[in-house]
Amino acid sequence: MSAVTRLSIQSTTGSNFTLPPGTEEFLKEWLLNISRDIGEKNFLLQSANDDVYGDGLLTFFEELESMILCSKFSETMMAGSGLPPQISLPTMHTIIKGPIVLELIHMTDVGCSALALERVRIDRDQLLFLNLSAAVRDRRMPSAAETAKWERELPTFPRGSLKLWLTDGLTELEARELKPLPMALGLTPMGIKVSISIITTFAA
Repeated sequence: MSAVTRLSIQSTTGSNFTLPPGTEEFLKEWLLNISRDIGEKNFLLQSANDDVYGDGLLTFFEELESMILCSKFSETMMAGSGLPPQISLPTMHTIIKGPIVLELIHMTDVGCSALALERVRIDRDQLLFLNLSAAVRDRRMPSAAETAKWERELPTFPRGSLKLWLTDGLTELEARELKPLPMALGLTPMGIKVSISIITTFAA
């Protein structure tokens, strides 16, 4: 018996979320630490030649935003500030109203045969290998635009019903797609953060 989770997922863009008690100081300390690391890396505080009110400051905030968006919840979130630990129990039946933000850590498609998915994965890997090999033979580094073009030309995975693994950094949640979600194998990167408005967990 396993717990099946029904999710209502929406975009996190422009949303505001209330911090659970105790997390504000934790996040402040984490932000202070990574800000200090970025500042030392870019010599924002050490070099008199840096325009800290111009390009230097812009670079700082770009790197800060990237580190926040790409960080793992297991490294940045405080235990107890997300999902209740018992939600992953196989006999759990409960409803949690959000919004709550979780990290996507794994995804597969249970509505298609494993053989069909593996064939597409192999074809994609082979095509990427051929493109990279051609670039190496030409002794050049492929540009971002070129690699993006390669990715657009890769074979697409068949689409059935997605199975997702999400986490708040401590508790892991297994979920099934009941309605088509704006996600796809080979396109949706692992580590993205999703805002969930309702979580319904029931034994199955």
